[in-house]
Amino acid sequence: MLYGFRDWQPKHQTRERKFAQYQIEMVSKRTQAHYGYDEGQKPAPRRSERTRKPAVKVDQDGDSIASSPLSSVPSSPEPEKKTPAKRARANKDENATESKPAAKKAKTATATVIDDRQPGEIRYWLMKAEPEPRIEKGQDVKFSIDDLERLRTSTWEGVRNHEAKKNMQRMRLGDLAFLYHSNCKEPGIAGVMKICTEGYPDFTAWDKSHPYFDAKTKEESPVWHMVDVEFERRMERFVSLKELREYGDKELKGLALLRRSQLSVSPVSREEWEFIMELEKKVVDAEDS
Repeated sequence: MLYGFRDWQPKHQTRERKFAQYQIEMVSKRTQAHYGYDEGQKPAPRRSERTRKPAVKVDQDGDSIASSPLSSVPSSPEPEKKTPAKRARANKDENATESKPAAKKAKTATATVIDDRQPGEIRYWLMKAEPEPRIEKGQDVKFSIDDLERLRTSTWEGVRNHEAKKNMQRMRLGDLAFLYHSNCKEPGIAGVMKICTEGYPDFTAWDKSHPYFDAKTKEESPVWHMVDVEFERRMERFVSLKELREYGDKELKGLALLRRSQLSVSPVSREEWEFIMELEKKVVDAEDS
C-alpha cells in the first residue's frame, strides 16, 4: 500500500507524538480528580476569584440579621503619598512668600514702650529748644521760654531721634520738664513746663512744607511722635550748662544732659530735679546777700 508524502512519517516521530498525547491525557485526568469535576463541567473558580457571601448575624431569638454586603465594608485606607522633596521645598518657599507681607508690616509698626511707673507717679524730663533764630527750609525754627509763655501751650514736634522719641512716648499727663535753651551763646535751663498730652503721631513728619519733613514716614504708618506742653513758670535764675557741669562728678553725675548731650529729650531723676530746684534758690539767696 502506498502512502502519500504527507501521510508518511518515520516510526520514531509517531512514537513521540503518541507519548505526548498520553502525557496530556494523564495531566487532564489528575486535574479532574484533584478539583472534583468531570470532563465538560466548568472548573471551580480559584480562591482569589471567589465572591464572599455577606455574613449572617443571629439575634437573641435566633432570627438572622442581614449584615451589610462585602462591598459596603470600608476598604483599608490607602497609604499617604509622600510629597517629593522638590515639591515640598517649593510649597515651603510659597508659604514663606505668603507670610512676607505680614513680617514687613510688623517691621514698620511702632514698638511698644514699657512704662513701669507706679500709679500717680510723676516723672521729670529735660527738653531742648533753640532760642536764637535759625532758618530751615525757609522757616524760622527758633523757640524759647518767651514763646512758650506767650502761647501758654504748644506742640513739641520735630523730634527725629529714636531714643528721644521713646522718651516722649513714656511721658504721662502731669509730668514736668525743664525747657533747656540749646545751640545758643549761653545754653542752660530757662523754665519749667508741664506735659498736657501723652505721645501721639507727629503729623509734621509727612508734611512736605514743614522744616522737619521725613520722606520715609507715611500717615498710615507713623514713626515719629510728639507731645503738647504747657507753660508753668520761668526759672528764678537761669541755670547755665557751665554751672551744671560743676556738679557733674557729684550730685549730677548721672544727669543724662551731661552724659548724652546729643539727646534733645532726656529723663531727669527725682533727686536730680530736686537738686536743681534747690540750686536755683541757693544761688538766688547768695546773690541777694
